[in-house]
Amino acid sequence: MLAPKNNFSKKDRLKSKKAIDNLFKTGRSYFEDPVRIIFNISESDNPELKAGIAVPKKKLKKTYQRNLVKRRIKESYRQNNKELKELIYQKGLSCHLMYYYQSSEILLFKDLSPKIMLLLQRLQKHIEAKFI
Repeated sequence: MLAPKNNFSKKDRLKSKKAIDNLFKTGRSYFEDPVRIIFNISESDNPELKAGIAVPKKKLKKTYQRNLVKRRIKESYRQNNKELKELIYQKGLSCHLMYYYQSSEILLFKDLSPKIMLLLQRLQKHIEAKFI
């Protein structure tokens, strides 16, 4: 099997309305102010890791602000998801993630990135503990 690349392409994005609804209904979550990660993990013959990013209008009114936060979260995820991808593929799991930004302030990349990294590490520990 090929080693997963360090990117966030279209096939890695969570776009299905059905999958997103299911994620919000049955998913577990971790919170690291101001980002909540909601996830759903299941065993699968076809291992995959799909992620989405949500920044509500209620918190950031301007489109350019929401897009800026999404770009920062996406870049941080792209830089730090390699270990998680390897773990998912190694264990043969299907994982859907949603990053949900919950602040009305825009954090700098240098402040947001460690929080995303911490959330990914907590998710990895959860996977390692639950799927031995």
